[in-house]
Amino acid sequence: MNSKTYHFKGSIKTLEPFTVSLAKTGEIPTQNGIAYIPESTLNGALRKCALDYIISNADTDEGKEKLFNLDTYFSQAQGVIINNDVKDLIDKSTTSIPVDKDIDLRAANPFLSLFGRWKLGGKWGLGNAYTTSEDQLVKLSGGFRSAIFERNPDLLKTLNEGEVERYIKLQANQKALSSDVNALKKQATDLKKKYTREVDEAVKKAISNEINDLEQQIKGVKNASDEGKEIILRPLDNVSAIAANSALKHRMTLTRATDVELGCMLITLGQFSLNPRIGGKQRSNFGLVEMDWEVFVSNPETFGRDKIGRVKISDDGLVIEGEDLKEAMKAFRNGSFDFSRII
Repeated sequence: MNSKTYHFKGSIKTLEPFTVSLAKTGEIPTQNGIAYIPESTLNGALRKCALDYIISNADTDEGKEKLFNLDTYFSQAQGVIINNDVKDLIDKSTTSIPVDKDIDLRAANPFLSLFGRWKLGGKWGLGNAYTTSEDQLVKLSGGFRSAIFERNPDLLKTLNEGEVERYIKLQANQKALSSDVNALKKQATDLKKKYTREVDEAVKKAISNEINDLEQQIKGVKNASDEGKEIILRPLDNVSAIAANSALKHRMTLTRATDVELGCMLITLGQFSLNPRIGGKQRSNFGLVEMDWEVFVSNPETFGRDKIGRVKISDDGLVIEGEDLKEAMKAFRNGSFDFSRII
């Protein structure tokens, strides 16, 4: 089966701020001060789009019965095998799947071939997207959350006497809770900053243990409250983000792919273009992006790379330039697949 390796070289532009948090630090990931959109964020968003496409194109009751199950959803969207019998078969096999069915599986389910699953490597290497300046990493104010009765005191008049007394008690609980929790949170925040700067792994582990202990203390204080375990009146956390209108460098590789697999990749990007958002706080209008790549194919004769087109995602949706890319999309659309197949 003829296969080629494709290289996508271009950029991702943030039309809105982008945010995602690393464990423990609560900060955007950085490398030598340069912020980046992690590959895992892009991978998660695109795997979800692949599953959305599969679901929306299941056009028969039989097809839906085969596809609409946990095995398909977890394997396609997260690469996880939840059926223990299937997992045992994979674990006991001498290859990535039993009896050298790798090529057959990839042909039957190109989405799985692109993204992979347990012990089946994916062909689509997404890569991180890097900012070009430290100035593109910003802190945005989270604002302040107030109580509805402060905004509209007349609401209290709509409550019966018992509910008014309950509200007064809630206010007292909140005041005490806020004092205790804020003190612990400040300690945790300081430790998270220290964790980010620390390079010694043993010290980082000790700091991580301290953070975990403080988080348990915060949980304990909240659980001790009769009602209203979460603080209502409080400043919302500031947001670490890549600023809007930042251009990030980005590369992708599609390795040893058939025309159908290339088309499947482009279809996935098309599904993503319907709502091109990534990262957190999307309800606050974070994460809208534009994407633009030039596409090259490895040339085994010259050992160079030949440009074959361009792929863009913008307000116009998905734009494909180049006959090879358009033909690949046709090859996928004309194919016959079994997206329920995971082994």
